[in-house]
Amino acid sequence: MTAAEIRRSNFRVALFQARGWDEPRAQHWAERLRRRDADLDKRHICMECRHFRTWMSLDRETKAPVRDWQCHKNEALLTDVLQRCPQFSWETPKQ
Repeated sequence: MTAAEIRRSNFRVALFQARGWDEPRAQHWAERLRRRDADLDKRHICMECRHFRTWMSLDRETKAPVRDWQCHKNEALLTDVLQRCPQFSWETPKQ
């Protein structure tokens, strides 16, 4: 991998973990997206989009903390599916 690909992969792993995925899942998807980029595939997953939102709430019955996810622009939210979304916008590293 090039230095740019390594930086992009590290950013993706950190982003996916911040949004609720464990490290193995985040690393799997970072590698899958690296291959997607190399193939010039234009599909995306919601987890890499700027419109993705996550927060913690309490389960109504058990009162246990649960993670909720939502797309700010679209009702559909497919975290594990490559798709073409007209509202997609890259989440980028903070400068």
